[in-house]
Amino acid sequence: MSLSLAVISYFAVNTFTNDALLNFINGLFYVNGTLFLFTVIPIIYPKWLKPYAGLPSDGYQIIRVLKN
Repeated sequence: MSLSLAVISYFAVNTFTNDALLNFINGLFYVNGTLFLFTVIPIIYPKWLKPYAGLPSDGYQIIRVLKN
């Protein structure tokens, strides 16, 4: 989902002229692009990351599916 929002916001920047809206869309692009990059890294989240402690990232799950 974060990848699709980043791609949509990347292409939507060229269609608007309002500066406030452009800033918002740029923010969507950078936040969702960064979120995608962090979740695609194949790791098991450490214990200090409380809500996700011990859970695999999306990248880790994709690699596990591809290996099987």
